[in-house]
Amino acid sequence: MAYRGKLVPVLLRESHFWTLAIVHAWILANSFHVDAGRPGQLRFYANHFNEQADWSSLSSLRINPPFNDVEGWRRGVNPTSLTSAVARLYGRLMDDTWQHGLFSEPGPTDITRDKLRAVLKNVSSHGRGEFAKQEASFYSALSNMHREYFAQRAA
Repeated sequence: MAYRGKLVPVLLRESHFWTLAIVHAWILANSFHVDAGRPGQLRFYANHFNEQADWSSLSSLRINPPFNDVEGWRRGVNPTSLTSAVARLYGRLMDDTWQHGLFSEPGPTDITRDKLRAVLKNVSSHGRGEFAKQEASFYSALSNMHREYFAQRAA
């Protein structure tokens, strides 16, 4: 979580990250179905949350987020906000309402329809190299943050 705390502000400043987030949502909205199941249907038992558990007995294990409260997780997805997902613990794990919410009415509250359309239109130029500088800047920023974070941890 400490690493994520350093990573998220870097991502928020990078235009290429936002391009990737919007394109990812578009692909999900048009090509995939994401489903966490019904409450209790899927379970996730993380080792670090169950270090003292008796692994021979399922009743002694703690179910971990988001599967311990699927309905609560779905309420927190906030399909009307592009930025709300970024800072979430399980930011990449979204249900169908999020990607559809970006492209259907009433739409997101933190990015305009025109901006969304412009990003999607610009993606068609990606193969011609127009995003090369943006992408290089993105990976450079992530590399610098990663290097600084682990240098500070080692000190």
